[in-house]
Amino acid sequence: MNETWQALLEAIGRKYTEFQDPEQWWQIGVVLLAGAFAWFATRALAQHFAGIDRTAPTTAYQRLMTLGRRIAFPLLLGLSALIAAAIMQRLSIPNAVLSLVAVLALALAVIHLMVDLLKRVLRPGPLLIASEHLITWLAWALVAMYLFGWLKPAAAALDSIAIPLGDGSYSLLDGLQAIMTLLVFLIVGGYLGALATRGIMSAGQVTIGLRVGISKFVRLFLVMIAGLLGLNAIGIDLAALAVF
Repeated sequence: MNETWQALLEAIGRKYTEFQDPEQWWQIGVVLLAGAFAWFATRALAQHFAGIDRTAPTTAYQRLMTLGRRIAFPLLLGLSALIAAAIMQRLSIPNAVLSLVAVLALALAVIHLMVDLLKRVLRPGPLLIASEHLITWLAWALVAMYLFGWLKPAAAALDSIAIPLGDGSYSLLDGLQAIMTLLVFLIVGGYLGALATRGIMSAGQVTIGLRVGISKFVRLFLVMIAGLLGLNAIGIDLAALAVF
């Protein structure tokens, strides 16, 4: 355990040492300029579209503008840093920090877009909606750790923490992988349930009460099947859960 955590700390220390290099400082200054440009541009866009909230609060255009304000800053920051990195590359000037910031910023914009798309498609409950920002930043943190080279050492460190359970032992990494796998299956099940609900609710020849009842049952059934498949995928014997 000590060796794996030591490897993680050494990886963090190497990156910290790289940023102490004076050749990187001017790149940080360019990043700050790009951040200032993105911030002012985002504020200008927000002021430009401020009146839309009052004139068309329920239109698809308004939802698009809301998403646009959310991803405007990381998108503009990423594009600015990317352009600056390309210019420095042409001039044979070091640009590693600018390239890293560009990828991180653009990755955050893409993650915001994907989370919003999943929210629109799945129409989750209040708990998942409240966790939207947490999910976004956790996904972005994984991308950042991968780019910094910290993901493998962190995974090894988590894998070194094993908890005895029954005849074997399970690490924290095993638990996180199991949770992620189960979440993927539940998301797919929720998506299929949403599609089924839309199809059932569009059946005009059936009474509204019956449509609501059938759609809720089908959605719950699909989510339960997805959960069982997820448990089976992570190695849990479903036969042991059977009740006789």
